[in-house]
Amino acid sequence: MDWFEYYLEQHGCKLIIINNESLSPESEMVQDLMAIIHGFSRRLYGLRRYKKIIKDAVSENSNSV
Repeated sequence: MDWFEYYLEQHGCKLIIINNESLSPESEMVQDLMAIIHGFSRRLYGLRRYKKIIKDAVSENSNSV
C-alpha cells in the first residue's frame, strides 16, 4: 500500500482504480520520463510566445525614447 492509499484510508476514503495497468518498472519509468519531457516541451512552447511579447514591448519602448 502506498502512502496515498494510506492517507485516504485514514480519512475514511476509498481509492478505486478504474484502469489498473500492470507495468514493469522500466515501462513505468519510460512513461514517467515521457510525461516530464512533455511538460517541459509545453513550457518551452509557452515561453516562445512570451519571448515575442517581451521583444515587441522592448522595441516599442526603444522607439518611443
